[in-house]
Amino acid sequence: MKALRAGVVSLYLMILSACSTVNPIYQINQCPVITTCQLRGYTIERNEDLVDALLQVEEDWSFCAAKVDVIVQCQERTRAKTQ
Repeated sequence: MKALRAGVVSLYLMILSACSTVNPIYQINQCPVITTCQLRGYTIERNEDLVDALLQVEEDWSFCAAKVDVIVQCQERTRAKTQ
């Protein structure tokens, strides 16, 4: 008898939830995960190595800035969709 009562109550609650006029808002974060930017290690023995290291550091920072820009754009799009 208790099982029947629980089933009837569950059915009643399920039917009532279908009458709701408010749509639930589900927000799924689809933006990339933020990770730390890492610079490569360098061994500098000559001036030529110093120039190469500078170019590689600039490349690493550019890559890091691009990752940050992608995440910021994704967050702005997500925020605009929810407003």
